[in-house]
Amino acid sequence: MPGDLRMASPPAGEFQESGGRAFRGEQPQPEGSGIGDGRGEEMTPRLGKGELERELARMVGKENVFTEEVDLLPYSADHFLRGLQYYFPHFKFLPDAVVTPSETSQVSRILRFASLHRIPIIPRGAGTSLAGQLIPVEGGIVLDLKKMNRIEPRVEDRMVVTGPGTTYAELNRELERRGYFFPPEPGSAMACTVGGMVATNASGSGAVKYGATRNYVLSLEVVLASGEVVRLGRKVAKSSSGYSLKDLFVGSEGTLGVITEITLKVEPYPPVRKTTLALFPTLDDAFEAAMEILRKGITPASIELLDELCLLALNLSGFSLPEGKGALMLRSDGRYREAVEKEMEEMEGICKGKGAELLEVEEAVGRRLWEAREKISASLTKLLPPPETPRLVFQASVDVGLPLSRMLEYVRKVKALMEEKGIMGVCFGHVGDGNVHIGSTFVPESPEQVERARRFQEEAIRLALSMGGTLTAEHGVGLWKAPYLEEEHGYALELMRSLKKLLDPQGILNPGKMALEGIPRIAFMESWWREG
Repeated sequence: MPGDLRMASPPAGEFQESGGRAFRGEQPQPEGSGIGDGRGEEMTPRLGKGELERELARMVGKENVFTEEVDLLPYSADHFLRGLQYYFPHFKFLPDAVVTPSETSQVSRILRFASLHRIPIIPRGAGTSLAGQLIPVEGGIVLDLKKMNRIEPRVEDRMVVTGPGTTYAELNRELERRGYFFPPEPGSAMACTVGGMVATNASGSGAVKYGATRNYVLSLEVVLASGEVVRLGRKVAKSSSGYSLKDLFVGSEGTLGVITEITLKVEPYPPVRKTTLALFPTLDDAFEAAMEILRKGITPASIELLDELCLLALNLSGFSLPEGKGALMLRSDGRYREAVEKEMEEMEGICKGKGAELLEVEEAVGRRLWEAREKISASLTKLLPPPETPRLVFQASVDVGLPLSRMLEYVRKVKALMEEKGIMGVCFGHVGDGNVHIGSTFVPESPEQVERARRFQEEAIRLALSMGGTLTAEHGVGLWKAPYLEEEHGYALELMRSLKKLLDPQGILNPGKMALEGIPRIAFMESWWREG
């Protein structure tokens, strides 16, 4: 398969499967047809909508069970697919039910029930996923974990115990009142949940200094497919006792178990923050300045590389920035103002040496600037000529990771690909850790543009892999990048599949994701226009 990532399409309505088994069709089964059948060699008793609703209500209460289409529709997509549904109404993957449990025992009962009847289970947080992790491609039960949001700060131990439904913003509000914070700040920080961050090993612009979510997970409580509740790791700063099984579940995207409690390491909150925007004559100058900053042993809180279109997008978001071919957004933070200012002065001096124009940014404006940076891809529509707006911005969760030494070469080649294929797009990213984000536009109604976008995405991902990179640095695999996983991991993907079968022998946990059982047709962009 690595030689040709465009697999032969399976019959309409089925999955491409790794072991010869065909999955149920893309559309959820209609009311009355029953769920829970066709997931193994033996048929299991069918459950109609009414029976399913009654069984779930006995476990969590009727007020926590939803089966009407109007209630199910918001759970049929993630952040990315929701935009596509306007153009492709066929792609509505309704679950059979949504349940909002509030405690681990309820989740355990639901999973035992689902295992008995072979009903898919999709754990869900805030729905900010960009890679299709949350789409119920086989129907089933969505576990909306938002009610599991308790926060128990233990700052004397430098940790916090929290539920998967707690949002990142809520958690840090509680921690900052006590002088601490949970550092990995993804672009969706105001909405995303801690459970979703653990499930995708999320991170953001601060990873160069503070790392990703995995670096902070001390202990997890997880409900397995069988309903068994297990505790992984200990609520201590470090341990060398046995396999680190908690790390197996970080980044597993709900395919191995449902996370019901999380213990995180926390850090003292840095009260002093300073932001500078450095505008360069060329993108190469910006990159070289970033590399020199890192070579000097400086570890900024953030160091973001922006291309020319990114700067235009920022200006369309309300800023008045001078023109530039490339830029660095620099942030320094710490406990002492003198130390922060000294670090920033050193970085600014390096940038000046590369011909940069420096713009010091006040703290309030700096916050707005970082917020606008997170929305750069969405701002691309403003750069299109009037007849083409409004149009969907196609991000496709392209967030590859490269060795630092290959990052500039990669960006150059991607820009050449954009020019060759006539695609308007931006390249930006966390230059301190080699994470490149690519945003581009296309008109979904046009099969030619969908195909062009598909080819561009495929070539951009393959290029990163050929340069020793990874196909995703922080957004995760989900559906959209599943077709490329074997090219990156080779035989290691078979080991992942073996672990999946060991922990989830009936394949009920978030089926269709990460190429662990098969790849749904929706993961192949060429089917969108033809079948949508």
